[in-house]
Amino acid sequence: MMVYLGGDGMRGALVLGFMAVTLGTIAPADARSTLRIDPAKTQIGFSIDAVGWPTTVGQFRDFDGKIVIDLDSPGKSSVEFKVDASSVDVGSPDMTAFVKSYAMLDVEKHPVIRFRSTQVEKTSDRSVAVTGDMEFYGATRKLTFVVDVDRATGVFGFVAKGLIHRSEFGFNSGQPIISDAVEVTVKTVGSLE
Repeated sequence: MMVYLGGDGMRGALVLGFMAVTLGTIAPADARSTLRIDPAKTQIGFSIDAVGWPTTVGQFRDFDGKIVIDLDSPGKSSVEFKVDASSVDVGSPDMTAFVKSYAMLDVEKHPVIRFRSTQVEKTSDRSVAVTGDMEFYGATRKLTFVVDVDRATGVFGFVAKGLIHRSEFGFNSGQPIISDAVEVTVKTVGSLE
């Protein structure tokens, strides 16, 4: 099954991608099941620390992507997404403008963030590891997300977590005052159609 994504929020691309590969470990026998996401119950965000400042949290809002789901063979599942870097939002117009500026993300020079999975591995009955190529800030590096699943009747809750080290992408702005590590967390609820 292919799912084409578009709209407001990188959250949907990441969430659907993580959910897609996770479903392969816990879904019913029907390998062609379609997942319906509840946008009102979806959150994808990041957090980063800085000396003398509270933790900065934010999210990206604009994306498109493609998900291929193989529920019989999760390892054959795949995730692709493209994110508009200028859609970053940290909850304050002034701080958001700073994060977009040449001093930080430099969204004019690096307008797109991409991820393409290269491996999906079942780690337990309720989790998978999704590894792929992340293109960010002009560099491409391997990145792995760990996805935990909570299942009720016909409803799935997902929490996906990953850690990006900015220096691995050549994004050293503000170091050592601003942390090298950025935590990415996706939380969502979805159901089978």
